[in-house]
Amino acid sequence: MAEKVVEVENLTVVYKNGTVAVKNVSLSVERGGIYLFVGPDGAGKSSLFKSVAGVIKYSSGKVSVLGFDPKDDREVEKIREKISFMPQGLGLNLYQRLSVEENLDFFADLRGIEGKEKEEKKELFLKITGLYPFRDRKVEHLSGGMKQKLGICCSLMHNPEIVILDEPTTGVDPVSRREIWNLIYEFSEKEKITFLVSTSYIDEAERGTFVFVMENGEVVLRFKPGEVSLEDYFNKKIEKSRVYISVPFENVTSVPEKAVIVKNVTKKFGNFVAVNNVSLTIKRGEIAGFLGPNGAGKTTLMKTILGIYEKDSGYVEVAGFKDVRKCRKIIGYTSQKFSLYEDMTVYENLILWGSVYDVPFWDLKKRIDQFLEILRLRKFKNSFVSSVPLGVKQRVSLAAALIHYPVILFLDEPTSGVDPVERNVFWQIIRELSKKGVTSLVTTHYMDEAEFCDRVFLMREGRIFKEGSPDKLKEEVKEKAGGIYEIYTEFPFRLYSLLKEKGFKATVFGRKVRIYADRSTVDRLKKELGVDRVEEANPTMEDVFVFSVM
Repeated sequence: MAEKVVEVENLTVVYKNGTVAVKNVSLSVERGGIYLFVGPDGAGKSSLFKSVAGVIKYSSGKVSVLGFDPKDDREVEKIREKISFMPQGLGLNLYQRLSVEENLDFFADLRGIEGKEKEEKKELFLKITGLYPFRDRKVEHLSGGMKQKLGICCSLMHNPEIVILDEPTTGVDPVSRREIWNLIYEFSEKEKITFLVSTSYIDEAERGTFVFVMENGEVVLRFKPGEVSLEDYFNKKIEKSRVYISVPFENVTSVPEKAVIVKNVTKKFGNFVAVNNVSLTIKRGEIAGFLGPNGAGKTTLMKTILGIYEKDSGYVEVAGFKDVRKCRKIIGYTSQKFSLYEDMTVYENLILWGSVYDVPFWDLKKRIDQFLEILRLRKFKNSFVSSVPLGVKQRVSLAAALIHYPVILFLDEPTSGVDPVERNVFWQIIRELSKKGVTSLVTTHYMDEAEFCDRVFLMREGRIFKEGSPDKLKEEVKEKAGGIYEIYTEFPFRLYSLLKEKGFKATVFGRKVRIYADRSTVDRLKKELGVDRVEEANPTMEDVFVFSVM
């Protein structure tokens, strides 16, 4: 019988403001497994993790971690010697002004790892993550994917028995996500480390040993991958929660047909070229999606168009204005880093942003009421922004961006970390706005969201190297690849590594490996690998991304 390293019995967590974050949860975790936790924002995943890690003290119930109680001050230090906890957020467990290598040195020194062992571990982590060329770069200058890979390495430095990762792939592009999962599998298989991982990606939940679905502080579903289709589960919830959303906007007629014009724009930071001679035109009412790896230049391009960054060369025109500062009151913008005030309530933030945009006070209250309803924020109206879940903050940011009824939207990863049901509401709103002539420029790492765009721009190293409608881009991949096939396997990353060694382009989706090759090649591989089940698949936007960027 496998050893249980975490046992939770009737766990309840109640915060000082009366919020019940975890409600009577019981579960157990066996050594060496990968346990996935899925659920909407505010479901209780982070509170459960923090209780197990001894970051917060639970209210009632029992928790045992490697035989110790994380609520007991005398035992919590013993737990912390044997586990690692990486909180939600890009690089939050790292020191931003230290370099990659300096962070690894710091965590090694902190845990008493010295001499040859320290140097060997650093060498291993830098090579396995692809961070070796960036060892002298400060963390604040790394992409999101690099930060997360480094954060996991720092968490693994002292050979922990349990690693807790709270949404390690949120805000990370598909290629970096795969690299992070390679890292998790590497240490799960070779070192028998136990992983507890929360995620907002359905396909990731199928990669573990066991899956827990949480809602309203409770575990509502528990199963082994393959026993339940999470995609079907969430699709049913989306259909059940789907409502007709009527956005309170008039049809847009004031914006020229060419709503956004960019010609030969370049933006540099010192010697680094972040945006390299980019040209594009976005039509009125169009939804334009920008995809690319972390650090591709998507956010910098958006900020340069907005005038937040001053361009080094080129031409920009927005809504007919050559000086973007003159049209900022008809633009809505959500940034990756929230422009919300944490020490103010949701309602107070919306009042503030409405006032910034000169919305008449008599009209502002009506608009706030509309968006509290549309974005399902009413119950959070009087909550401080600092106390609400990540996904709720994203919804408040969207409400703040829409409060003045803008005609052009710039949305920089507006749904990052948001569960599938809530993301569907976001896109219902964006699509309804599009019908009324509102133009949207959206960056995202959720490839399924790219399907909602009229046109997609693929970026790499500061350039746009491919553009087109989702259907056109998917057809191009199918033609160039010769075919797309799914190989079903219990060990997807092991198979992926093998295919990569053989020179094939492939990607992991759940417990399937998607391979780009013609039928005869796949038939030959099927015999060589001894695989029973291979099925032809239709191309997706994730295929477009992986096939184009790799």
